[in-house]
Amino acid sequence: MTQREFIDKLKNALSGKVSAGTVQENVNYYEQYFWSELRSGRSEEDICASLGSPQLIAKSILEAEKFQSGTTEDTYSGKVHEEKDYRSTTTRWTDNVRSFHIPGWLMLLLAASLFFTIISVVVTIFSALAPIIVPICIVLFIVHIFKNNFG
Repeated sequence: MTQREFIDKLKNALSGKVSAGTVQENVNYYEQYFWSELRSGRSEEDICASLGSPQLIAKSILEAEKFQSGTTEDTYSGKVHEEKDYRSTTTRWTDNVRSFHIPGWLMLLLAASLFFTIISVVVTIFSALAPIIVPICIVLFIVHIFKNNFG
């Protein structure tokens, strides 16, 4: 499948089911994604294969739209009903749990950023304390030597 075929299938699957702005927003997102991946040397077919079915992506977008609007459609009956936020008076938990998916590459980027941030903080703290710690260690070492030789 080519980029154009992917984008066209995505547009067709979304058209008439979500606002034109939402369709255009998602088309722009996937066009930019293709553009960045093509620049990194991947082929259109490889990118399409890694993204999966445009119809499945459209279904996910439609579900997200329904969830954000506060309504859900029963797949079997076609009935639309309001999401209710049931709160227990004793536990204070809500029944509708919201979740989102973070792409693997973004999770890896966040983990690497966190790792390097922690390393830089540790190095900064050590370099700030080194002028104090090094002389103390030298004094303690000299005291230890004198204790063992003259003690």
